[in-house]
Amino acid sequence: MKKLLLACLLFPLSVSAQQSSQPSANSSSGSVNALLTQQQQTPEKKIAAIRLHTLEEIDQLLIKAEALVDQQQAFPDFEPVVFLLHGQEANFFRRENYKMYQSMVDRAARLDAFKVIDIRVCETWMGANMVTRNQMPAFVDTVPYWVDEQKKLQKQGYSYF
Repeated sequence: MKKLLLACLLFPLSVSAQQSSQPSANSSSGSVNALLTQQQQTPEKKIAAIRLHTLEEIDQLLIKAEALVDQQQAFPDFEPVVFLLHGQEANFFRRENYKMYQSMVDRAARLDAFKVIDIRVCETWMGANMVTRNQMPAFVDTVPYWVDEQKKLQKQGYSYF
């Protein structure tokens, strides 16, 4: 009789232990939800892939970056897309060329103001082309050497946009 009573008392405990050791559908979906939440909280870091160094390419990349804001329907909550300018495309941003490239420069300034993009010009290129810092708009930053900056950004998890 004591054995029967003991078995009745221990049986629910053993069933409960077996159930808790087996993954349930809720716990696996909870893991998936946690992973998705983590991915959403880790914003992508992007570098604009500038290959042709043309006005059309830069303008298209700016439009692509602008589309990111349109998708958000609010102020962006991601890291700005970094534009590393190290070729003739940097000339589009020179003060003396503003009238010629005004619509693109204005778009870039607006996107920079909203932290959608971050434009950085290579100081090495600037020196080789006799471009001074004061010839660039205030929203354009400079970096000593674009290759080093690119490597640094990639180590920080940036990928191409």
